[in-house]
Amino acid sequence: MENHLQLIIGVDKNNPNFTIYRDSQAKEIHVYIGLALLEIIPDKKDDPNLKFLLARLFNANVNRRRLTETFGYSYHTMQRWGEAIKSGDAERMVRALGGQGAPRKLTKEIEGYIAHRFKSIYAVNKRSYSQEIRDEIKKVFQVEIAPETLRVLFGTLKEQYYQEKAKQEKKTL
Repeated sequence: MENHLQLIIGVDKNNPNFTIYRDSQAKEIHVYIGLALLEIIPDKKDDPNLKFLLARLFNANVNRRRLTETFGYSYHTMQRWGEAIKSGDAERMVRALGGQGAPRKLTKEIEGYIAHRFKSIYAVNKRSYSQEIRDEIKKVFQVEIAPETLRVLFGTLKEQYYQEKAKQEKKTL
């Protein structure tokens, strides 16, 4: 069995413990503390495990310039992740590790509300159901959501609606 590990971050005076290797064939990152394997995580840019690893390494004062060069995330991004982990606040961690920009407007609660209301509204208003639902969301949640944000969700709900309708029609035959 061939070893495909390439050292990407080694020990130095500021980091006497961690060595990090990349296995480009298996697309994995191997993290060692001393000689012991600590963890193996997917080498995928947006994988939450990679973000958690970088946040922990940032908090452990591993060479931040080297982390930035190696993984391509900015110092401030990794700092935000590290602070979120230190806070212990689950919501803050989700926001920090979830990506850039403002918090999501389409929360799980709003998605659930839309799924609940969709059938009754769509059944009588196929023309402007989107606007009607967005108006209700604005009243109930005090959030304005763009039609494009809901497009995929509405597509899924329409598909379910017509599948259920077809099943009901089969039963009546």
